[in-house]
Amino acid sequence: MPVYNQDERCEIIRALKCVDEVFLEESLDLKSEYIKQFKADVLVMGDDWQGKFDELSCCAMWFICPGHQRFRRQQ
Repeated sequence: MPVYNQDERCEIIRALKCVDEVFLEESLDLKSEYIKQFKADVLVMGDDWQGKFDELSCCAMWFICPGHQRFRRQQ
């Protein structure tokens, strides 16, 4: 169980001065469309996604957060 629910996490990120927009993905297959639609310069993802979207590195700068898997909800 996450400490903060999805809406609370979005509000926390949205409150950062360096963040212009927060959006949720409906589909990983549409990641390039989201980058275009929201004109994303930077995307932040957990290290469990490292290397999975390398083909999109030309579209936006990526930051990988190490240790993300420790905090993932168990399914």
